[in-house]
Order: sequence, then structure tokens, then C-alpha cells
Amino acid sequence: MVIYHDKCADGIVAAWACWKRWGEAPEYRAANYGYQPPEDVAGKNILIVDFSYKADDLRAMVAAGAKSIVILDHHETAQAALEPFSVFSTKPERFSTRTAASMIEDLERGGYPAILALFDMDRSGARMAWDFAMQGVEPPELVLLAERYDLWRFVPNTLDDAELLHLDIQSGPLTIERMESIHDELQDGERTPLNRGEVVEYWRQPLIREIAARAYLGTVGGVEGVIMVECPYSLVSAVGHYLLAQHPAAPFAAMSVTGEKAVSWSLRSAYDRQSVSEVASRFGGGGHRNAAGFRVETNSRDARVAKYLSDESAARAAMANRPAEIRDRLNAWQTAQSEWFSDTLLEIVAEFIAFEDAKRETV
Repeated sequence: MVIYHDKCADGIVAAWACWKRWGEAPEYRAANYGYQPPEDVAGKNILIVDFSYKADDLRAMVAAGAKSIVILDHHETAQAALEPFSVFSTKPERFSTRTAASMIEDLERGGYPAILALFDMDRSGARMAWDFAMQGVEPPELVLLAERYDLWRFVPNTLDDAELLHLDIQSGPLTIERMESIHDELQDGERTPLNRGEVVEYWRQPLIREIAARAYLGTVGGVEGVIMVECPYSLVSAVGHYLLAQHPAAPFAAMSVTGEKAVSWSLRSAYDRQSVSEVASRFGGGGHRNAAGFRVETNSRDARVAKYLSDESAARAAMANRPAEIRDRLNAWQTAQSEWFSDTLLEIVAEFIAFEDAKRETV
């Protein structure tokens, strides 16, 4: 089984790189932060690319019968969390299927969980997957451009090939079959994918400005003054960087994508601002210092808290009509709190909700 980063160009290219080696033999599954790991893992060797689960989830997968788990990732939050399984290598690009198989055997003989995690901050998930699966074969342009974009090795808004390819990838279904088609076009020397990306770029600029015009200041993870907006997933990075440029005082930008069962949050920052990987990790998410995300179930208590506090100005205005005792407690908590969803806040919001319900019943 191959598990790859969902809704991510680097993730789908990583899955395609595995497909180039193993074809349809493994099952391919997309996953993201906040998703539950698959349950049907018994007897399977599992490769996770451009993504990782929590350490306890990985141990549970082995306990459920997974033969082995190999993780190829480059996200900072995951590296710290999976340190017990990390592979040390002075030349991580040489980590191969043969090397992994040998190390798994050693772990099994020693009575340890058959879990290996290789992290390399100098390569993207797609490049790591290609180097692992296609050892010794030079990566094609599809992989190289996906890596350049994912590691931000280009100047934004300059019609760089990396950005144009990313736009083309994100403008259609994120499937292995489509990546193969784009690869064939690039291998034939055609600029068709890049030309399509350029058309998308001219189309999306007015849309970015339109979405950004609805942004507001709010609080995320205990950090105030965050510039926030609801945004389609395909535009979160572009809108995020636009908002950062328009709001230099904001610690970071937060884009929400609301679905039927959950709200996904994408966070974007810069090196002279707040690290968003730390913020995302508070909610079980992860990513890089300047690009991270997390997911909140809409029926969870966290989501009900977010409803009250995501819009700072609305929350403050609403407090004026609350009972004085509850208002004072919330003010005191906001001054002293260190994490957004502490038990204290949940208790206070529960009182808010109970108060609102009681007030409606008396009207």
C-alpha cells in the first residue's frame, strides 16, 4: 500500500513516482492531517510518501498486522514527532528499497516495530519517492519542477516554470493517470502543461484579490491579529502569500476550507513572522515553518470554540451582551492562556452555549 499526501501537487507526483516503479501492484491512498489511518493493513508492506501519521498511529498499524511501514517525508513537525523511528543517513538520497528491507529485518530480529522514517529537508516528497523507488535513475522534469515549487525555490508571480506546472497540476484531478499524461507532454519537449498554467495564472489573479478583500483579523492557536479568510483549497497558498504582503503586521495568514464534516485550515507565514508549524501541531496538524495545516471536525467541541473566537471583533462585540461573571472569566483566560483549546476555555464556551440555549427558551 502506498499512502500519499492528499490535495497536494508534491504528494500526487510522489504517488506517481511510486507507480512508475510498482504500477498497479500496490493500492494507492490519499491521506491528510486529521485523517484516520487505514484499518485494512494486515499483511501489507506500507510506504508513506510526503506525509506521516503520529507515532501511536504507526504503532497501532503494526499491531493491527502491517508487515512494515516506511515513511519518506520532509515536514518538520513530523520529523520531531517520529524521532524514535528516524533513519540516520549522511547521504539520505541513497536510501533504497534494498536498504529499507535490510533495516526492517534487523528491527524484527531485535523485537522492535518494523517502522522506518527517513526525513530530508533538502528534497521534496516527490523527489524522495522517486529516488527511493527508481534508485539511480535521474528524475524527470515533472519531479524536478514539483520539487522546486514545493521547496519554494523560485520567485513567485514571475511565471516561473515551477509555478506554471503547479498551476496546471492543481487545475484538474489529482490522479496518477493525469500525472502520467503531464509527464509524457513534458518528456516530448512540449510546453503544453506550462502554457495551460499560464492561462490559469491570468485567470486566478482577479480571483485572489476578490477573496482577499473578504479577509478579517482573528485569533488562531492563541495568536491574535491573524489575517483570515475562507478560501477554495486550490488557492490557499496564493491567497495566503497575497494576504501576507497586504498585511505586514499579521503574524501569519490562515485560510479555512469548510466541508460537510470538517474545516481544514491552511497557514502561511514568512521567516520574519510566526512559525505556523508550531501552531498547526497544537491541533494535530503539521507541515513546515512557513506552510502548515490542520483539520477540525465540525461537530467537535474545538469547532464550536472556533465559531466563537475565530473572528476577533465579532467575539469581542458578542461578549458585551454576556453575563458579567462569564465575560470576566473569559477576559482573564484570554490574558493568561497559552493554548487555544485548553480545558478552561472549553468549560467557558460550554457555559456560553448553555446560556444561549436558556435565553432562547425564555424568549
